Amino acid sequence: MAKPVITLLVAISTLTQLPSGNGLKKGYVTGQTENDPTRIAYFNAWFKENYEKDGEKLKLEVRGAQETGGAWGVYATQKIREGELYLKIPKKLLLSVQNMKEMDPGLYKATANVQESTRLIIFLLSEKFVKGKNSFYHPYINTIPTVMDTPHFYSKSEFSELKGTDIEDKTIEDTRQWRNTFRTLKRKDFFLPIDVTWEMFEWAQSIYNTRSIWVGGRPNFVPFLDMVNCKEGPDPNKIHTTKDMSGFANTYAAWSFSSGEQVFENYGQRNYIYFLHHGFALEENSQDCVDVSLSHVSKKLTTAVRKSLRASNHDPSTQYCLTSLKPFPPQFIAALRIASKGDPFSLLIDILHKELEKYHTTPREDHAVLSEPSTSFRMRMIVTFRLSQKKLLMRLVQKADTMARRS
Repeated sequence: MAKPVITLLVAISTLTQLPSGNGLKKGYVTGQTENDPTRIAYFNAWFKENYEKDGEKLKLEVRGAQETGGAWGVYATQKIREGELYLKIPKKLLLSVQNMKEMDPGLYKATANVQESTRLIIFLLSEKFVKGKNSFYHPYINTIPTVMDTPHFYSKSEFSELKGTDIEDKTIEDTRQWRNTFRTLKRKDFFLPIDVTWEMFEWAQSIYNTRSIWVGGRPNFVPFLDMVNCKEGPDPNKIHTTKDMSGFANTYAAWSFSSGEQVFENYGQRNYIYFLHHGFALEENSQDCVDVSLSHVSKKLTTAVRKSLRASNHDPSTQYCLTSLKPFPPQFIAALRIASKGDPFSLLIDILHKELEKYHTTPREDHAVLSEPSTSFRMRMIVTFRLSQKKLLMRLVQKADTMARRS
């Protein structure tokens, strides 16, 4: 069975023609525009020219990726072997705070006391909205979507489909933090000669969340690499890494790819992170886990049990991320044993069932939505995410039941 694929870090189904004004608009758009092939060609030419200046030969190109619903992907133009250094990106191509020092020394100096992630966001705003087509990075920035599909841009009806999760609460919390940052920077006019609106900042913050890649312990926007889509390879334990090596950002192939084949990376994150920050989820994800705690039963615990938990350094509100591969951490089982007075797995099964009861749809209903061709990209990702969580919870119930019978 072929493993599922999804768009890297951008988590969009489309790219839209840039509108007038600040180049941003609200809403969800489907279908590619006539400008997309032009943008791809423009970007490919810019990247190849600058990549090969140091004598390296590029074995890749960006194309429309049919496997990911029309979003863009990176394809091999020559065979790439497992373990091969397939991307050696000159650090001068990275949209980074380090390069801001050379590209815009005035802005670099003015933002010296600003947190690095925020400096990178300000740099992106400057390159897009101040320099525009005069920016060195324009061919790259021109590929960045103006409409996002992360939950931070969901409607109330879309959030209602996520009942059973805390995604809506988390996005509200994120947005509150973003607005605080926006207000703080607004008092300093963002250190820029333009009026930065909330929509502009929200877009830049979202792009940072979905596309930034850490190289050498610092966040960067890495052209080309951030268009490589996500998929588990033959060995799900082989996770993407990009190394900071003597002026280059080096990425090695986790598995082999034939010429003409789409290249993928396994980001090695749980679906909750993929969905919340990037707007996608994988149907099968070996790195996935679900958060479980004793909070469901904390009110029923006696004073003596609570005292025993505290004496053993167990907090009922502590979240444990349970996986299929290593499902039950010893410290969680120890807490369950105290709380249940010796029957940890029966209590665990009860907790897992309560987690499943939070969802308002069955797996069969979810599969029906996914099998419908007209299902939108957002709805497909919502259902894929909630279904993956339910399937994992059900597998954990089976494992807990087996361990209960053995104990």
